[in-house]
Amino acid sequence: MLLVEDSRFEQLILSDLLKGYGFEVETASDGDEAIKKACEIFLPDLVLMDIELKGNLDGIDTAKMILKRRDVPIIFLTANASSEVIKRIKSIKAYGYILKGTDKKAVIPSIEMAIKLHEAYSLANMFMYIYENSTSELYVFDPETLKFIKVNKSARMNLGYTEDELLNMTPIEIKPEFTKESFVRLISPLLEGKMPEVSFETIHRRKDGTTYPVKIKLQLFDL
Repeated sequence: MLLVEDSRFEQLILSDLLKGYGFEVETASDGDEAIKKACEIFLPDLVLMDIELKGNLDGIDTAKMILKRRDVPIIFLTANASSEVIKRIKSIKAYGYILKGTDKKAVIPSIEMAIKLHEAYSLANMFMYIYENSTSELYVFDPETLKFIKVNKSARMNLGYTEDELLNMTPIEIKPEFTKESFVRLISPLLEGKMPEVSFETIHRRKDGTTYPVKIKLQLFDL
């Protein structure tokens, strides 16, 4: 990890603590050095960033520059927890802050949580990318209201609707062969747990009124 701290004394204390827990630690004393090491030289998997840095860039400005080039979790160290500082921290993709003066060992669970959270975000982003860019049309809708929750790019492009338009619609509005009653009957075996999947063929109607044939597979996910 990269420890960004302009106090040599604090650098030594935190570095020794982190190394004692098995972390590989590189240090930087100002914003420019931190950006270079985070993005070009060391490429850490986490940055522990002092907010009150000397020089042209404080810790928050430095973090912004790093995040423009790399997706890396950043935890801030600060002696100032004013509302203005917290507001600035919230304005960027940070993973929390630690108040200076608290038990140094409190840094370790914060780091471990930040790493796990970043892994979760990375997985979520990967699955969202796969969903959005699938060549198949993918739809997620609420089984009670039938309102669309998410519609991927292939479906939007084929139908000719924007995402905002589709989020105010239901599957029935693009399936002219169905009424609300007939569609609810169709999905009832899924809702009742009698079938793991419902498959059928129908047509979809585009925004311009044209239609095209589709083969549908419906599954229920309890989230």
